[in-house]
Amino acid sequence: MKHQNFLNYVCSDLIKKYSDLSKLAIIFPNRRSIIYFNNHLSKKIDTPIFGPFTSSVDDFFFEVTGYSKIDNLTLFFEFYEEYTKIQKETKTIENCLKWADTLLKDFDEIDKYIVDKNIFKTLLDFKKLDNWDLDLQKQIVTNDYISFFENLELLYTNLTNKLKAKKSAYSGLTQRILADDPITVHHWLKKQNLHKVIFVGLAGMTSAEEKLIDFLYKESLCEFYWDIDKYFFHNKNQEAGFFARKYFKKWNQNESQISTRFLNKKHINIIGANKLVGQSKLLGDLLSKQSFDEQSITQTAVVLADESLLFPVLESIPKKIKDINVTLGVSLSTLPIIYLFEDLFTLYIGALKQNSSRLLFHYKNILSLIQNPYLQKILYAGKSHTSFEEIESSIKKEKLSYVSCNELKSIFNNKNNVVLDNIFNNKNINPYTFIEMVIFLVDTVHVGLDKKNEFEKVQADCLKMVKENFIFLRTSCKKYSANWTLNVLLSLFKKMIKTQKINFEGEPVRGLQIMGLLETRNLDFNEIYVLSVNEEKIPSPKKQQISFFPFELKKNYGIA
Repeated sequence: MKHQNFLNYVCSDLIKKYSDLSKLAIIFPNRRSIIYFNNHLSKKIDTPIFGPFTSSVDDFFFEVTGYSKIDNLTLFFEFYEEYTKIQKETKTIENCLKWADTLLKDFDEIDKYIVDKNIFKTLLDFKKLDNWDLDLQKQIVTNDYISFFENLELLYTNLTNKLKAKKSAYSGLTQRILADDPITVHHWLKKQNLHKVIFVGLAGMTSAEEKLIDFLYKESLCEFYWDIDKYFFHNKNQEAGFFARKYFKKWNQNESQISTRFLNKKHINIIGANKLVGQSKLLGDLLSKQSFDEQSITQTAVVLADESLLFPVLESIPKKIKDINVTLGVSLSTLPIIYLFEDLFTLYIGALKQNSSRLLFHYKNILSLIQNPYLQKILYAGKSHTSFEEIESSIKKEKLSYVSCNELKSIFNNKNNVVLDNIFNNKNINPYTFIEMVIFLVDTVHVGLDKKNEFEKVQADCLKMVKENFIFLRTSCKKYSANWTLNVLLSLFKKMIKTQKINFEGEPVRGLQIMGLLETRNLDFNEIYVLSVNEEKIPSPKKQQISFFPFELKKNYGIA
């Protein structure tokens, strides 16, 4: 097969084969591919039509099962609730936060690879052998440790049953549910008035995904399009062709689909650049020398192997390039405004309790907080105020290591300052009151941002998500009757922002495309700029995943 654009070929071929595309469910490896496919489809039809059902693989499982996707924090709370019911010697929620994610990832893998529950008994035997000791005193400590592994199977069973009852699940659980009862897909297709499932450009799959496709293939309910080249497919030394070779053999696929264009002539330039910012500046210079029209700029992509380069790259894009579409999000944890909330936590966690109702703040934590530019904007909104230098001088002059709320207000010399009263308040040592203070602060800071400025617009979006996070934490605190400390609240906050990203607004199939490596799957461009083509970036080092299950055990059960 000789085609210049994979998704364009898929689109053309489907139009030839099927007179009514609305009877098809087309499944892609990611959502990005769907946007490009729909763009190709819109250019090939002359009259309005009902389009096919399109979905990413992950979304497809949730759609068919009818389950909603549970977020990481809610999953943790559900897990902790079951853990406290089962385990006699339970750990605090703060301690549990440190290892729960690891165990939940293990549960996810167990489900994705349809592993029998016997794995828990085998793990228990592993742990008993590892911790066997003749010393009676050591055995007492060991027994508490072993009891945790004795209860793992029950914990997994109770958690999954609870989630099923609530019609809420993590990815692995939905895959297992559908793999164990694949006839559900048949019923779903009939209900949606769909005749066939088309899988486009899939690569490595889990055992659950393979089992479902086995059923669909046996029932003649699915077809495949493979984004693979002859160069990788026929050379067994090429690891990139491993899964394609496996699936072609398993599902008896026609090799006429295989592309032969990888060895076509290309112009490749390898350029050395000094450090991260140097790469970004060099990219800007290279782009400024190009003469792009509307069509050619759309066929140009910047691929970031190191996603921390996003802001330097955006700053370096020449002004003549008006349309930019950023497909990767910015992690909340990397945005400057987040430091404001981290400083607030540091202030109160590091405070001393002089008595039940009076707090003393360490002067370094105070200075760090009031130095924050976003806080200064609202703290010094009035005409008459004490400058940061004057506050620092007053604290040092009095040789104050710890300062009370009243002393601070006196130093600020700014009466009836609502912001000051809310931030420096003895009641904020209570997590619930602390949450209310943060929500007030978010609203106040948000008003002072310049929404026309692109950078501050991103900070405004960040504030919106921070507020949603704290409202969720407030609700969770009530729902689970949690006896939290500020340390727990900080751990939960960090857990949330670590996985959350802000997406940029842009025209999906217009202008310069900036994306991460994984988002390039199924996509074709005429010109590509790949940054950070360095060791430990491409390929990225295989991180040793922390797990409760030893590698030998996982390998034996088909997970590794």
